[in-house]
Amino acid sequence: MVQKKIPVKDAVGKSLGHDITEIRPGEFKGPAFRKGHTVCDEDICHLQKVGENHLYLIDLDADEIHEDQAAAILAKGLAGGGM
Repeated sequence: MVQKKIPVKDAVGKSLGHDITEIRPGEFKGPAFRKGHTVCDEDICHLQKVGENHLYLIDLDADEIHEDQAAAILAKGLAGGGM
């Protein structure tokens, strides 16, 4: 897996490599976007409003899987029967 840093405007169709936090004082603090979210055209303005001009994106090779998928496979294998 490689994380690439690219301008927000070039991120459409790509998956985020980390959560993006949004803070609105007195209203909200939490994830605006979660790791793995695929950026679409409608997200660009929101990302810029939360101060993101560049993003780190997940770029998996053909023989790699996302860490969340790997964890699910491992958990199922470790649980065994009756768990």
